[in-house]
Amino acid sequence: MDIRILKYFVTVVEEGSITKAAKRLNMSQPPLSKQMKQLEEEMGVILFIRGKKNIQLTQAGSFFKTRAEEIISSVDALERQIKEYRDGNKGRIIIGAVEAVATNYLPEILNAFRRKYEDITFEIWSGSTDDILKKLDKGVIDVGFIRNAFDENKYNSFELLQDSWGALISKQHKLAEDGKEYITADMLLGEPLVIPSTPGRVNELQKWFGQAGIEPNVLYNYNVFAIGEALVKEKLGIALVLADYRKAEMEPYLIYKKLRPELKSSVNVLWSKNYYLTEPASRLVEFIMNEIE
Repeated sequence: MDIRILKYFVTVVEEGSITKAAKRLNMSQPPLSKQMKQLEEEMGVILFIRGKKNIQLTQAGSFFKTRAEEIISSVDALERQIKEYRDGNKGRIIIGAVEAVATNYLPEILNAFRRKYEDITFEIWSGSTDDILKKLDKGVIDVGFIRNAFDENKYNSFELLQDSWGALISKQHKLAEDGKEYITADMLLGEPLVIPSTPGRVNELQKWFGQAGIEPNVLYNYNVFAIGEALVKEKLGIALVLADYRKAEMEPYLIYKKLRPELKSSVNVLWSKNYYLTEPASRLVEFIMNEIE
């Protein structure tokens, strides 16, 4: 199957019309329509239901679109990696990083790296750990920065740093005014809590509370820090956050206190064992391992 036909198919789906897709592809409508019909015959299934103005995907067509996009992404990644292998110190690195790392640590790392390799450019993608691992598996990104556990058989990795958990509290809350620099599990007994929604983070916190024999009163979950911060601002609860969010202490209405006993979470740098690591990406990995403390 020609990758060009897969790209035609995805364009037809995006445009919702063979006529519109043909215009976008700078080709006439009859040849494109014929190629889509031949694709259906080759696959042995109906991919579209053709209406007077628009096409509608069948269930088989929806599945085919997902797989076609994955194949196109992998081919595009391969072409890019070969080009960057040829270019050496030049090229582009695609990075996937969880929100906290992307906003708090990555800029400093890339700033230092670009002082040494100024001809290398970057594309930075932020998402959940699961999303980043899927993109690594498909070869869509070169290097990932995550917190959660991962399959060590599938990825090369090293630990970048360990960060501590803490509590983000409204300054008007009694726990912000008790003069203590830390928060224990028993101090949070019965308090409405705001915690991350990521399963790995939930498990870490549940274990921390469990060691103290405390059942946490979790009322809210957040997938981005801004949500947790907003809930604390409205005095809806106490947010449990990682220390890389301590910038929130700059807010006049919030205070950050570390958990006691200390709870830490690792930030790991990963790259897939199934894909060639481009020369620019190799340089970034080597730089972080040797020069970032």
